[in-house]
Amino acid sequence: PIKGICLDFFGLNNTAMFWEDSERAVKFAQQGIIYVRPYLNPWAWMNRQGVEITDRIVDVLAEHYNLENVAVCSTGGSMGGLSALVYPCHTRQRVIACVANCPVCDLPYHLTERVDLPRTLYSAFYDAENFDAALCEHSPLHLVQDMPRVPYHIFHCEADQAVNIDQHSA
Repeated sequence: PIKGICLDFFGLNNTAMFWEDSERAVKFAQQGIIYVRPYLNPWAWMNRQGVEITDRIVDVLAEHYNLENVAVCSTGGSMGGLSALVYPCHTRQRVIACVANCPVCDLPYHLTERVDLPRTLYSAFYDAENFDAALCEHSPLHLVQDMPRVPYHIFHCEADQAVNIDQHSA
């Protein structure tokens, strides 16, 4: 029997496609968990489109497997970690837990952190009426008061070259 769905969000620029079940997916399936890696825009930053596409994926699975009020866990690393943290704030799904590895937590700061990042963030939020406000609406540090009260497991690594531990683990 299916107990829930685990959404595993990609990090920035990760466009790898799987042609067969990964070892992780098989282990989850053995526990009754549907493992999903949503193929979002590689620069999505859990924007409105990323949330909507992910919600539709969960809806299709729930309908196909006849799941009512299915439990969802969101997880990911780096940009995927931000996505895992932001998704519960904007989704209509029932997220019951979140696991984030080296997540970007301060999105407005991250805009200035590396030279390759502004173009990705402008791509994600190009249609926002107020770009700065959109960054805050998708920034875990700015969403703390709005985050659902579920278990959060957040890890940061000292050797991460992409996400500054001091800035993003405050």
